[in-house]
Amino acid sequence: MATIKTDTLFQLWKAWELREGRDLTLTEICESTGLSGETVRGILKSTTKRLDIDTLGALCKFFGVAPGPVPFVVYEPNTTKTKK
Repeated sequence: MATIKTDTLFQLWKAWELREGRDLTLTEICESTGLSGETVRGILKSTTKRLDIDTLGALCKFFGVAPGPVPFVVYEPNTTKTKK
């Protein structure tokens, strides 16, 4: 199972603001990525249950995340045992 690590996403948001020297708005993220406000708010509030590759790609591209592991998605191994 994977979860969204919102504190890392907020860190990317703050790093963007520092780099650009101005505040970043949700509207700007939505307009730049093509994502809806509901989608971005859901990610930030950890209410999103599923992310598709296009959403991940848009956020990574916007925040300048290099190809490879997505820093705000954390894999958590399944700890429940399955019956045989």
